[in-house]
Amino acid sequence: YFKANDNSLLNQPIKEMSKLTQSILSAIDYKKCAKIRRENFNVLNNKLGTSNKFSFSNDAVPMVYPFWSSKIGLKAKLIKNKIYTPTYWNCVLENCNSKHVENKLVNEVVYLPIDQRYNIEDMNLILNSI
Repeated sequence: YFKANDNSLLNQPIKEMSKLTQSILSAIDYKKCAKIRRENFNVLNNKLGTSNKFSFSNDAVPMVYPFWSSKIGLKAKLIKNKIYTPTYWNCVLENCNSKHVENKLVNEVVYLPIDQRYNIEDMNLILNSI
């Protein structure tokens, strides 16, 4: 069904959003959301940056804080503490062995939540769990 639906969209002209979708999206304060995401990201990066295998230097509006550490079982511990961390690119595991960097990005990087629903207290709870 997914493929059939996907194929039905091929070569379609660009269409408009519904009035309802436009109304919902117009109610979002995007600048405020971006500010909160950056603040949450910076709280985590200030504490975890020195132990993160990634380093960050731009002022983008992040979706998550990718934390690549040597801590075995960190994701399971966070989930046990009711901190949701998504798994991206699960299909990579079928195509890459454990030596490939893509496999490490799936298995070793924990994508910490930082979106606008969270505040500094929430970031501190995450840090305490780590």
